[in-house]
Amino acid sequence: MKRITVVVFVLVTLLCACSIVSGKTTPDDAELLNATPIPRTRMELIWLDPPKLEGLAKKVKAAGGTLNVEYYETADNDRREYETTWADILWAKEVEKIIDLAWAAVQANQLYEAIKYYKQALVLAPGGDFFLMTIGVAYVQLGEKERGIRFLERAAQISPKVGRIRRNLENARAY
Repeated sequence: MKRITVVVFVLVTLLCACSIVSGKTTPDDAELLNATPIPRTRMELIWLDPPKLEGLAKKVKAAGGTLNVEYYETADNDRREYETTWADILWAKEVEKIIDLAWAAVQANQLYEAIKYYKQALVLAPGGDFFLMTIGVAYVQLGEKERGIRFLERAAQISPKVGRIRRNLENARAY
């Protein structure tokens, strides 16, 4: 039964990702800012860079599909432990595909395009603090300070202990 649930989850995620990347899903700011956030364990996964996510995937797989993982925020000396499942890893890898597109847009200095992809990532990861923060920073850089601050404030509301979010919000307000 557990295997069927994972397969169904992966299929639904893939279908969502396909429609998101093709541009069929375009939520407005209010929907993104008011969404109920994903569970904290998944929030931690979206902060991992691809090599760390891959390393964690190997550990979770070797542990039989479930592993207690410690996350550590050096800026705040904050340690947290969450149960991470194989379904969480598969989900994170799907989100990562969209983020790769966003990052490529950032590298090409196409910030509006990057924002579009980060917003699409928020469809799969509602309330994703990292994505809200990144959208906020991009809007501030584009001269849309108030809009950017709204995204940064939401990220800070969801994850008040994350120093990187707080620092970006402080910088945006001072900008």
